[in-house]
Amino acid sequence: MKVRLYAQREFGVEELGAIVLKGDQLVAEPETTALVNLLSEPLVVYQGAEHVEIDPKKEPQGFLRALPRAVRGSYFLAGQLEE
Repeated sequence: MKVRLYAQREFGVEELGAIVLKGDQLVAEPETTALVNLLSEPLVVYQGAEHVEIDPKKEPQGFLRALPRAVRGSYFLAGQLEE
């Protein structure tokens, strides 16, 4: 499984790279500061009315599934790809 990340620019988007599941570990491709920082802490997502933390080391598949919903807004986008 792979999630690509993009930065929104004035005239379109720029691909920053991807977070890839290799075995049971998440890897940043390429190892840029932005991607490595994403992997350095849990995502905080809503499940109903509750906030839930998804740790990339403990729950790599859950982290990847949640990433496209968690990383969106005026600066960044994420899209999940099946491989």
